[in-house]
Amino acid sequence: MDGENSDASEERHKRKRNPVTNEDLSSSRAHKSGMRPQAKRNNTDENIDGSHDITLKKKRTLLRGDDALMCHQCQRNDKGRVVWCKLCRKKRFCIPCIERWYFNMSKEEIAAKCPVCRVNCNCKSCLRMRGISEPPKKNISKSDQYRYYCYILNLLLPWLKEFQREQKAEKDIEANIRGIPESDLEIQVTACYSDEHVYCDRCQTSIIDFHRSRPKCPYNLCLQCCAELRAGHLPGGKVVKIQHYGRRIRDYIFGVVSIGSQTHNKGSPRSRAPLNPPCKIENYKRDENCCFNWKADKNSTIPCAPEEFGGCGRSILELKCMHPEKILSELESKSEKIVQQKNYSGDLFSMDPCACLSSSEAVHNDFEILRRAAEREGSSDNYIYCPTGKDAMQDGRLAPFQAHWARGEPVIVRNVLEQTSGLSWEPMVMWRALRERTNGKVDSEQFSVRVIDCLDLCEVKMNIRQFFNGYEKGRYHSNRWPEMLKLKEPTSSFDERLPRHYAEFLTALPFPEYTDPHYGPFNLAVKLPERIIKPDLGPRTYIACGFREELGRGDSVIKLHCNMSDAVNVLTHAAEVEPDEFLMKQIQKLKKNQLQQDKDELLFHASPVASFSEATDITENSCTAVVLSAANRSPVGKTSEGIEPWTFEQKLGEAVFIPAGCPQQVRNLKSCIKVALDFVSLENVPECIRLTEECRLLPSDHRAKEDKLEVKKIALHAIMEVVDYLTNNPESS
Repeated sequence: MDGENSDASEERHKRKRNPVTNEDLSSSRAHKSGMRPQAKRNNTDENIDGSHDITLKKKRTLLRGDDALMCHQCQRNDKGRVVWCKLCRKKRFCIPCIERWYFNMSKEEIAAKCPVCRVNCNCKSCLRMRGISEPPKKNISKSDQYRYYCYILNLLLPWLKEFQREQKAEKDIEANIRGIPESDLEIQVTACYSDEHVYCDRCQTSIIDFHRSRPKCPYNLCLQCCAELRAGHLPGGKVVKIQHYGRRIRDYIFGVVSIGSQTHNKGSPRSRAPLNPPCKIENYKRDENCCFNWKADKNSTIPCAPEEFGGCGRSILELKCMHPEKILSELESKSEKIVQQKNYSGDLFSMDPCACLSSSEAVHNDFEILRRAAEREGSSDNYIYCPTGKDAMQDGRLAPFQAHWARGEPVIVRNVLEQTSGLSWEPMVMWRALRERTNGKVDSEQFSVRVIDCLDLCEVKMNIRQFFNGYEKGRYHSNRWPEMLKLKEPTSSFDERLPRHYAEFLTALPFPEYTDPHYGPFNLAVKLPERIIKPDLGPRTYIACGFREELGRGDSVIKLHCNMSDAVNVLTHAAEVEPDEFLMKQIQKLKKNQLQQDKDELLFHASPVASFSEATDITENSCTAVVLSAANRSPVGKTSEGIEPWTFEQKLGEAVFIPAGCPQQVRNLKSCIKVALDFVSLENVPECIRLTEECRLLPSDHRAKEDKLEVKKIALHAIMEVVDYLTNNPESS
């Protein structure tokens, strides 16, 4: 018994000396529950000296003070030597981060003034930093402000008079309809909220004052549509049928198959689609007959539109207005009085031709601010005004710009990025800024983007990193044909997703009197009151892959178009993809197949009465014309004499001004990142109005049909602000 008690006592003593740990308990629970126990982590010190004592893992001691190694960029301290900023004595950057993210800066430059002090740090936290201060407003004296407003009034007053004449004519018609004198006519003011857009329900043109409608029928008709109905025409343009084209398979695009060929992929639904499917003629005829049944009465009254067009087809539309009549009549009267005053500074800027507009070739060669962009013989407009960004910010440079801008010419401004802090526009920096998570929430939009394949204009979804890798290194189809992709604009605005880059872009904008989206005195879009919804004028980012070799099919090209408003775009980054010799051979081989395909299709579509030799002549001449046209950069071919476009290469750091209505086409010779901003200059208000009137005649389902700019509303509010300022502020000394 004594021996057994002694053994039991010894066992209890061992248990007290070696208590059960949490790991033992968790291990036993794991065995009972059927789970495998986690492997114990070996203690290094125990293995060395054989000790059974449990030792805790030593914590790594962080260096502090001057010996600290924590890099501000990557937030790590295990990359070796760091460079301290001698200016702030707080920030430091490791050598790998400097070589990767700030390769254009030396270690000495970072030591003298770090990226944080330069306000161009592109770490994750700084890229998404809120509350970034925008560039300060350009100081404009009171005398210059007075002169600027006089200049605006001088150019916009003719439009105001024409606008008033149109409304007075409609008012006279309404007085005749009612059989009362025009002076006794009172027009009902329509209740319209400031955050509401009012459009003509037929032509989608913005309505800013006089129009016709019915209280019980929510149908509005603009004065242009009323005039067209009274003249016996269809309001808002003719109803047209839309031609639909079949979709092509990739083999067809690469020249493997042609029209009439029996080598189409029989299993592909796209190859079985007809090339020119028949149109729905019955719908076209029905809409046309419906429109012709909509006519004005003999006494010039306008009935409501038929039900097929959203109206009731029964009631008579009444004349209404959105502003009290006296407001606009008084506005015109005050404007004329200001113009007639002796102290009116109507000659604010000399409209004499700029010295660089001389037709003398010798004079052109002496100017460094000109760039040759055409080869027209005996012409004085072969050159484009091309100052530097530094020149554009100096006083006295606004008048030469206006002399060229008033002629409807594009303007190039060089080296605008030199005015900025130097924030990086590298693709991977942009990628990190776009994909950054906020508030711990994961949004799929921040990790994937929608891109457009330039080969077939199809939209695909792609990871952001994959897109930017292709931007720098190139992407290719399975047959080694370059894959040109364009990034679709993100759904959220540029200033919200990239606040640092937005502030950088505003700093780079030349001629801020026209381009600044907040205060520019000659940017009429700024004149809209805060309570009124403003048009979306950007800025917008355009990121696309590019290839210097002209492919013919699948090039990274912005199609020929013209903008409804003025625009300026800045090329902020460019990267060239150099193809190897084998790749170029593959490209040339495919281009030969495509050229032969074009010849076969021209022969296939030749007139059946023509002989084979005649069809061959047509083929050869047509292909030659296409080649000559591309070589001469002329859209009408070599034989043309009423036309030659300005052709130039936009270089890195250059801002290009394109006036409203100027046809333009862009081909990306490199992978490019550019930022574009729209604005409304007073010189091009008549052109914007002309384009709006042309677009109202487009088919009803055309994407450019809607008047999104609302330039007449912009011009009206600009005159209101100008007249109010000039009335309350006499001419400054």
